[in-house]
Amino acid sequence: MSRIGGKSKVGYIEFENWKHEILIKGDAIYGRFSWQSDDKAVVFCNDSYVYFYRFIDQQLFTINIKSIEGYEGAVLAKGGFTNLTVSDDCEKVFFSIIDPTIGLKKDSMLEVEVWNGNDASLFPTQQLLQSTDIPKFVVWFPVSNKFKVLSDNSRFNVHITTGGNYVILSNPYTYILTSQYPKRVDYYIKDVRTGVEKLLLEQHPEEVNQLSFSPFDDSILYFQNENWWLYNPATDATTNITNYSNHCWNTVYEDDPSNPGAYGVASWTMDRKYVLLYDRFDIWKASLDGSVCVRLTRGSEKGIVYRINKSEFGGVRFRGYESDLRKVINLSKDMILEITNLLDWSTGYVVYNEKKSMRTLIYGPKKYNDFKKSINGKYLYTSETFSQPTQLEFTSNRGSKILFDSNRHQKQYYYGHSELVYYRNANGEILKGALFYPSNYKKDVKYPMVVKTYERLSGMLHKYTRPTLANDTGFNVSVFTTNGYFVLFPDIKHVNGSPGISAYDCVTSAVKEVIATYNVDEKHIGLIGHSFGGFETDFIITKTDLFAAAVSGAGIGNTIGYYFSLNTNGGGAEDGMWRFENQQMRMGIPFYQDKQSYLNNSPLYNAENIRTPLLQWTGKNDIVVPYEQSVNLYLALRKLKVKNVMLVYPEEGHSLSKETNQYDLTYRILQWFDYFLKGNVNIDWITGGTAEK
Repeated sequence: MSRIGGKSKVGYIEFENWKHEILIKGDAIYGRFSWQSDDKAVVFCNDSYVYFYRFIDQQLFTINIKSIEGYEGAVLAKGGFTNLTVSDDCEKVFFSIIDPTIGLKKDSMLEVEVWNGNDASLFPTQQLLQSTDIPKFVVWFPVSNKFKVLSDNSRFNVHITTGGNYVILSNPYTYILTSQYPKRVDYYIKDVRTGVEKLLLEQHPEEVNQLSFSPFDDSILYFQNENWWLYNPATDATTNITNYSNHCWNTVYEDDPSNPGAYGVASWTMDRKYVLLYDRFDIWKASLDGSVCVRLTRGSEKGIVYRINKSEFGGVRFRGYESDLRKVINLSKDMILEITNLLDWSTGYVVYNEKKSMRTLIYGPKKYNDFKKSINGKYLYTSETFSQPTQLEFTSNRGSKILFDSNRHQKQYYYGHSELVYYRNANGEILKGALFYPSNYKKDVKYPMVVKTYERLSGMLHKYTRPTLANDTGFNVSVFTTNGYFVLFPDIKHVNGSPGISAYDCVTSAVKEVIATYNVDEKHIGLIGHSFGGFETDFIITKTDLFAAAVSGAGIGNTIGYYFSLNTNGGGAEDGMWRFENQQMRMGIPFYQDKQSYLNNSPLYNAENIRTPLLQWTGKNDIVVPYEQSVNLYLALRKLKVKNVMLVYPEEGHSLSKETNQYDLTYRILQWFDYFLKGNVNIDWITGGTAEK
């Protein structure tokens, strides 16, 4: 497209014959170009028209959105799920329309809000859906110039099957009252040609790993009842493709509180006979007729995770409204797999071929990433460790070499290193932690240590972190190691019903093991966490005086209040109960079934036991963990006369986006620990209890 002197024109160039054609020209501005998957057609638009051009017969079709009967005021919708899309058969064009005036309308003169306890969704969500015109998903048949609306306000989430003959519709707010995670939805399938629809899956998890679309036709693959099922809407036939594997596909990763359901579809095969599936460790090959399901890799025996490297799908493009990429693999050729050893966090890449033995390209105690391959058997990738800045490496049959070494000046300075530490929790289970050494470490010196808590962090062992004050949560491991601190990232094995207590158990067990083995000053240890890690921090200091100081960012201080709160993180409003009953807060059951366990794991209800000086920080516009959560604990500690300071950042959310605020927070956190762990007492905002500007 070009625009000269207020005029626009759209054309194309055919490079093979160097043919140049103008499709349309005028005063309008044209955009949102989208190609058919094989480049046989293109669709684009301006404010009022959609244009469809087929190269095979050189025809241009046009539809005026504003002239469609019943939708005269409509305009094309914009946003992430409103792409213009062309079907593979070049017979259908999909897009979304809205009525821009609907958000200005009021259906009632009453100011009272009626919050009915039996409503499927909470009143704020209903209000949002009523006051916002949800885009209507439509299909246009250019040749016949027919037009169909495929979605409505009751089912507005849309996926198109690859063949373009069907859409999958759902409503994410149908089962909000169940507090399940992932959310449950009813999936309806609609024939875009006839408009006929039916219920496909009832109360199915709305989770990307459990629903996949064939890249070749209209078939749909989904996970249900411990197996993978292939549904063909053209024949209305369903096939269990993993029935004979006798394998458990939804093995939970350690203490994951949610139901993972399945680890997802790895790829479809180019011969259209198989689909490759993931379990926790391995890759499986299942035939689409259900006759074969075999494991291709042997990772579970060694604790190694195998995944297809994304470089195998380099030619794949996104299409609007599809659930994932068109992942297609030719099993007769070499396939690059990335591997991660969960026992020691070594990583690497291997070449897999069904007819040959697996060949290792690169593997070791580093973090390898950004792998690219050429057509002539040469490979490019990056590598790093905690102490080695990112390097760009090249390898071929002739060997390997470093093409670029970032931060080469670092070699002139002292820098720390990292290693794994092992410890046992109260149940005797062996856990891991990543320990980062202070720069210029000396064996005869005792060092202060900062412990960062959040789920499982030992996988950060080999990650290079550039020391900087620009940190959205105020913490940077290299800032602390270069300032003379040990830093510990312990793994936590949570127990349902005891999230805080199990965090206390694992973190203190890790710290005691490190104290016994390394040169850590046991009287000068700090604790820090953000979000769920903030909750863990808040709770741990109710159980122990092991830490000389603590920092909690966006922490959940009042768990009972958070349970009975509105959550607007997903656009509409939900209650906070799902996080406790089926997700990260890991209580596993409703509050009224075991109130005592909820109280036992609440920082606020155990705050009288806190002796550790606590620095809290929060964004006043946080919609994930409202800043009142920090205020609740602040007021409790204020009442109890425990040393505490709260930093509130106006116009910030769950993490800090403004660089000046990031600098401020990082510097204050460092000062907080320097004050209590190093004895740097000349810090006025701490001694005075009031933050300076």
